[in-house]
Amino acid sequence: MNTSVRLPDAAPDHGHPRKGENPASGRADHPAAPETGGPVFSGAGDGVETGMADITSLILDDHDWFRRQFAQLDDLTDPAELAEVWQPLADLLDVHARAEEEIFYPHLLRRGDDAKEETLDAIGDHNDIRDGVHEAALHPVGSTAWLDAVRKARMANSEHMAEEEDEGLADFRRHADPGLREELGRRFAEFKVAHEGARDLDVSDIDPEGYVEAELGTGVGDGSLGIGSLKERD
Repeated sequence: MNTSVRLPDAAPDHGHPRKGENPASGRADHPAAPETGGPVFSGAGDGVETGMADITSLILDDHDWFRRQFAQLDDLTDPAELAEVWQPLADLLDVHARAEEEIFYPHLLRRGDDAKEETLDAIGDHNDIRDGVHEAALHPVGSTAWLDAVRKARMANSEHMAEEEDEGLADFRRHADPGLREELGRRFAEFKVAHEGARDLDVSDIDPEGYVEAELGTGVGDGSLGIGSLKERD
């Protein structure tokens, strides 16, 4: 049986920062550290496995991996070793956030009991995480400023994961049928493969209110945030 999947076309360029671009990306010029692994469907490999888990399980897999990678940083002091762990982690933080914004939250908004507030909180958290990740890229790895920025990303991510697991994911499991959850899981995994290492990915902050208004005012599930029409975050 053919288990390969067709990857989605690259997202259109809306003039926002993308990974690998300088200076627009907000990332410093330095060689990418080698991949240190990741959760199932993290984007490593040439395709997406069959027997797909639902999207809530895949999001939890990423969360578990984030926690382990941040914990691994605690044991390191050498800049090269820190970079080897941090760069794949930073990339997946960006990919994970955008995948949720493209695929998960549009459907939560149409189904959850408290979906609007959950989504507003989540997008705000994503912005805080992105800010920490991109601030870290401006400083030498292992420096005090770098450590402060990584801690900023870590604390924002820890708060976000706890809230999402107790609120948004639980809300979605109560209201989305298994078939939809599995279909969104397939799309989530494909998105991560297509943007492995955060390639060709818009990594700019987005306005939470503008995001919710845009999603509720358009059809859900077309895979497009319409980011170019969203307001700049204050």
